[in-house]
Amino acid sequence: METRVAAAMRARADASAPHGELGRRVRDRAVRLRRRRRVAGALAGAAAVVAVSAGLTAVPSRMFTVDGRGAAPAVPVVPDRSSGPTSLPGLPGLPGAAQDPAAVGTDPRVLHFDIYLDPIGATASDWTSAAGYERFVTPYDGSGRAIEVLIGRDPAVLEERRARPGWNVRTDDGGRGTTETPAGTVSVGDRPATLHREVGPGELAGNQVVVGAVKDTGVGWILRWQPVDGLYAVAQVVGATDADRETVRTVAGALRLDQAQRCATPLRLAASPDTLTSCRTSVTRVPAASAGVWRLSALDYARADGTTTTVWTEAKPQRAAHDLAQFQPNHTINGVAAQWRAADPRGLWLLDYGPAEVFVSGTSEDEAVALVRGMTFAPDLADAGTWVG
Repeated sequence: METRVAAAMRARADASAPHGELGRRVRDRAVRLRRRRRVAGALAGAAAVVAVSAGLTAVPSRMFTVDGRGAAPAVPVVPDRSSGPTSLPGLPGLPGAAQDPAAVGTDPRVLHFDIYLDPIGATASDWTSAAGYERFVTPYDGSGRAIEVLIGRDPAVLEERRARPGWNVRTDDGGRGTTETPAGTVSVGDRPATLHREVGPGELAGNQVVVGAVKDTGVGWILRWQPVDGLYAVAQVVGATDADRETVRTVAGALRLDQAQRCATPLRLAASPDTLTSCRTSVTRVPAASAGVWRLSALDYARADGTTTTVWTEAKPQRAAHDLAQFQPNHTINGVAAQWRAADPRGLWLLDYGPAEVFVSGTSEDEAVALVRGMTFAPDLADAGTWVG
């Protein structure tokens, strides 16, 4: 499935990034190795973050369309919640991150923030709630740029989890590191935040980018600040250009910390394996055929032996012939062909299970088959409010 290895941030403007589970696992293995080397240096920048207060409002800046072109300067009117259906079901009974920062990253079914989508031209959004952090990602245009916002109680966790520009750039000398340059202190609303410009290996002297399609994705603009005591935030544009210095300020201004919403997925499991530790769900603003607004979901479960079971479901993506040729079914589950893969990535793979492609990993063959046998999907994929998963 190596042809599915694509940058998670390099997405279509109308959907979250097309990156199947098999490709994601290959990519993530490399990402983890790089993160171990980078975290110590990245934290030096986070330590300089200046504390600010909650209640961020939209930043007076340029309005950006999804193709990256700027319109006239404007201050968008911020509604009570972002207009749906890109926003997930609200949880009005729960406080947002500004009111309860200690709750951030403690319940994988809850996101303690929202994003006002209009200023950033978002047509799709990808949400994650996991141990120690919560994240929002959206494609910015069709040229590889993407927006990412993370909040959490520990800046080290945010540095570990945020995307790096140019991670998918292979160079002749094998270099894949990134370099940050301080770019001053800017305003988020009326609060200060530290700005950095980060470059990937494609811009480092002496490197020749081998993959031409990603030669311009090695720049990122990063804002770091502390919205309330005990809470840190990172907003960034990856795969950026120098003009995105202002874009990242607009992103920060779109952050809403006075809202909570549910990490809703249309996936339903008859029996959940062990303890849920991470929920990721991705939706579009406009329904797309039978997939509705749903794009993908991933649920991680911690097992008693310390390993993790992952249930990945994705609205049936377009597959390359090379990928399809690797599918060699050896099971039939609820009338659907499935393949147990013993080779890496190891797991149970279904190409056509209801509305989705499915991959279950981190468990035994028998357990994976039983898990899928009890898997169903919500009947209305166009209304996230009806999803109980």
